[in-house]
Amino acid sequence: MVAYSFAPMFAAQVEALTKSQTVRGDRQRHARVGEPVQLYAGMRTRQCRKLVADDPICDFVAPIRIYVPEPEAPYRRPLVPADQVRIEIMGRELNVAETIAFAIADGFGCVRVQCEDKIWRGSGEYGNSYASPVSCFGAWWWQDHGTGWWSGVLIRWAPAQEMANG
Repeated sequence: MVAYSFAPMFAAQVEALTKSQTVRGDRQRHARVGEPVQLYAGMRTRQCRKLVADDPICDFVAPIRIYVPEPEAPYRRPLVPADQVRIEIMGRELNVAETIAFAIADGFGCVRVQCEDKIWRGSGEYGNSYASPVSCFGAWWWQDHGTGWWSGVLIRWAPAQEMANG
């Protein structure tokens, strides 16, 4: 059985099972399809807690590559233009709709982001609007992993009772 720990910003979504995937770097052992996964917040700390009581079952594992360019200035909170984020799963690049769905499934919804005195839409324009899920995903990815291509593993799961019934 494999355990994964999540950043505080994702804990509630994992707990509610609205986030049912994770992207991880290569390591000796990842979850395998059909086996339970344990999902935690704050692993290796005193605040460690299990997020889902009935361990979900891994239902998909695949190689993934993610490309994020350098964010454009002059943002206080850097955002990456959505059309510049690229995601490949099993060697196939996702189209725009699939990339948006991926970002949402990974825990990034639309958010209002202040960029200097303007609000950035995610389309590269300024105005009173919201940043796209892909722009938010790209910004988070850039802050955590830097720019360029990154390779790892995509792991998805489903609730244990769903897998037992399906």
